[in-house]
Amino acid sequence: MASTREDFPLPDLDEPLTRPFYDGAAAGELRIPWCEPCGAYVWYPSPACPVCDAPPEWRAVSGRARLFTWVVVERAFLPAFADKVPFVTALVALDEDPLVRLCSYLVAASAAEL
Repeated sequence: MASTREDFPLPDLDEPLTRPFYDGAAAGELRIPWCEPCGAYVWYPSPACPVCDAPPEWRAVSGRARLFTWVVVERAFLPAFADKVPFVTALVALDEDPLVRLCSYLVAASAAEL
């Protein structure tokens, strides 16, 4: 759903807390913060692990996940999405840790296939 239109909402790629996520995406990787001392994934990104308070490091994960839930968006809530409806958004649980759930835009499956 990339766009060069001025009215299209884009994330702040320079936000220090999430920049490694977008740097990974630019490199073709899905990166998630992980705490080496306790082995926990830290999602949503945080400067400290909620389990042991250590600073997490970003690591690439497989990108494999299970579909947790989805919705077919049939009404554009922002004008920038008007030409994209209908589309399917989903919440997926990562294979590495099912408690890490990411929002996604499905491009390789229709709602009927889910």
